[in-house]
Amino acid sequence: MIKAILEYFNKLWYNLCRIEGRVKSMNNVYSANDIATFILCWFASRDKNITNLKLQKLLYFCEAYYMNLTGKSQLFDDNFNALTYGPVALNVYNKYKSFLNHPIVINQDECRDIDNPDVKQSVEKTCEFFGNFSSSYLVALTHLKNSPWNKVWHKNGETSNYGKDGIISKEETKSWFRKEVLDESE
Repeated sequence: MIKAILEYFNKLWYNLCRIEGRVKSMNNVYSANDIATFILCWFASRDKNITNLKLQKLLYFCEAYYMNLTGKSQLFDDNFNALTYGPVALNVYNKYKSFLNHPIVINQDECRDIDNPDVKQSVEKTCEFFGNFSSSYLVALTHLKNSPWNKVWHKNGETSNYGKDGIISKEETKSWFRKEVLDESE
């Protein structure tokens, strides 16, 4: 009974957040949960599994790629914190943490298309490229020396920081991604 009540409130909270995210999407700013849901549905439609760890890294790279592609300062309004296994969007992590290291199962009723074609194409291209790599490879990529995660991680004494001191700069992420992943100079 308690589990059913918790599931009901979790779904209610998710729907409220999704509605808020859809309103924001009209201004071309999404929530990380909006993009995460799209990624999960994208993987499910291809009969591929994805864990919370891999989802976190894909979200990080989706935003980095989008910012470089469009010149914008963000894809979604959520920040990433420097945690043990790399950048983490805490709202998304908390939503799917019950799956532990198992593949996330998403209900097809939750799947929605992204109404902005530039955002949709950017996310799909990121998933096509980075989705083929293992979670451990994606973690290693975010852990490279002088990466934005690495800088915050060391600044915080190599411990996870869930507060504002643990937030990874979007501008540094954009610049790092352009240089190290896209292999382009400033």
